[in-house]
Amino acid sequence: MRYLVLEADEPIGYAEVPDPELADRVTFGDLDPLPGFERVRPVLEAASRAELLRVERVEAARRDGRLPTLLLAGTPGPPTIIMSKVSAAELAVWGDDVHAARAARARLKFSLVDAGGRRVPTEDLQVVARTFPGHTHPPQPPVVMVMFPIAGESPEGEA
Repeated sequence: MRYLVLEADEPIGYAEVPDPELADRVTFGDLDPLPGFERVRPVLEAASRAELLRVERVEAARRDGRLPTLLLAGTPGPPTIIMSKVSAAELAVWGDDVHAARAARARLKFSLVDAGGRRVPTEDLQVVARTFPGHTHPPQPPVVMVMFPIAGESPEGEA
């Protein structure tokens, strides 16, 4: 379905977002930017750049012994998303620039509007820049990630 994506009630683009799988309620689509996107572009690109820095800094700290090695149990297989708490030591390795970029992105408030002009309830909605000036990959459109509430529940988890 095609949605209008807003940030702070300003249109920033359209996204063709397929219906999510019932099991995970998460779906992704590319953002087709409108002129209003230029207001949030620098924040999203800085956050994307900061994410690469965060990963590089954590990996370097693990290599040089400032952080413990991450041990993963199990056998090799398909890619897996690993959720874990971030230690204070790891947060310190990130750097103030990474924390500031992540905080700026967190202040953005995205929402969806359907073709009828109605707000669409979402549990989580993020827009992420996949590339930025100077990135090693060819430019790609930002991606929209939507987590829809479970049918029959409000976004706050109440039935």
